[in-house]
This record gives sequence, structure tokens and C-alpha cells, in this order.
Amino acid sequence: GLIHLPTGVTYRYLVLPHSGRLTLQTARKIAALREEGAAVYLQNSIVGTPGLKGYPDASEEVKQTAAKWPFIPKTGLDELFTSNNLQPDFEGEGLNWTHRRTVSAELSFVAHTEAESISRRGPVRRCGGTPALASTVPTTFSNPTRPRRLR
Repeated sequence: GLIHLPTGVTYRYLVLPHSGRLTLQTARKIAALREEGAAVYLQNSIVGTPGLKGYPDASEEVKQTAAKWPFIPKTGLDELFTSNNLQPDFEGEGLNWTHRRTVSAELSFVAHTEAESISRRGPVRRCGGTPALASTVPTTFSNPTRPRRLR
């Protein structure tokens, strides 16, 4: 039931955005992923396509296809994680995190949005090895007079 991207990233769940609209091609791809065992969840009902291509047939097919898909539990993703016995990699009030696995390491990226330094204590899940902490150096950005293209 895992979703593997060509970049090597793996996801256990696919949660669709609130928009309530999918192209027919996207709806068909999601249906195929579900047939292969992917866990796909809705936040809102899918009401049709975002445009008029193939309307009204495409819009109706999208609605009927998505009508079979489950919604995120009313209590949120935490209930879903708990039901699958998944523990967070990191816990701490006011912190956001994401996890990546490489061939040789488990990486958890932790961030906060406050303007000052903060201190938090909390559990960290680990899968063997010794945890290490790396900190980013504060960076000052200049305000250029014209936008620059990043490469």
C-alpha cells in the first residue's frame, strides 16, 4: 500500500486537497493507485472536474469514481496514524517536522516559525544508530531591487 515516487520518496497515505475537483486523468490515476493498494483519503467530496474538457461526461465520471474513496477521519490524521500503529518521528509543541529515509540514514527535519530561538524537549523516534543534531545557521537575505531567477 505504499506510494513510491520516482525521486525515491515513499508515502503511506495520499490525502487529496480541499479543492473538490480533479481532472479525469488524475481521478483515473488515483483510482489505479487505489486498485494497487494505495491508501487515498478525501478532505472534501469531489464535485467534478476543474474545467470544461469533456463536460459533462468527464465531470460525472470523476464524481462517481471519487464517491468510492474514504474521507479522513473526523478527528483528523492522528486517528488514522494511531489505527495503523504509527508513531511520530518527533513531538514538540509548536514544531513542524518531516521525515526522510536514505540508504544509510533516517533523517528528521524539524522547524518552527517563531522569530527567536526556542527550546523544546520531546521524544524522538529512532530506528537504530545514534541520533545526531544539526542546526542551521541564521541567514540574512538582502532585499534585491529586482527579482533574480534561482537555478
